[in-house]
Amino acid sequence: MDITLDEAIDIYARALCAWRKEEAHRDARNEALAYRAIGDEEGYRAWSRVAEKAAILIEERRDDLKRKV
Repeated sequence: MDITLDEAIDIYARALCAWRKEEAHRDARNEALAYRAIGDEEGYRAWSRVAEKAAILIEERRDDLKRKV
C-alpha cells in the first residue's frame, strides 16, 4: 500500500505528538533545521510540514482539554 507525502506527514506528526506531547513541535522544527544545515531542502520542507501539523494537533489537544474542564 502506497501512501502520499501528505498522509505520511500526518501520520508522523500524530505519532510524534503521541510520543513527545508538547515537545513534538520543537523536535520536528529542530529536525527540519538539521536538514537545512546539511543542504537537504526536501527534508527541510517535509519536517517543517510535520512541525506545522504537530503545532496544530497540540493546539487542538489544548482546546479539547479546556472544554473538558
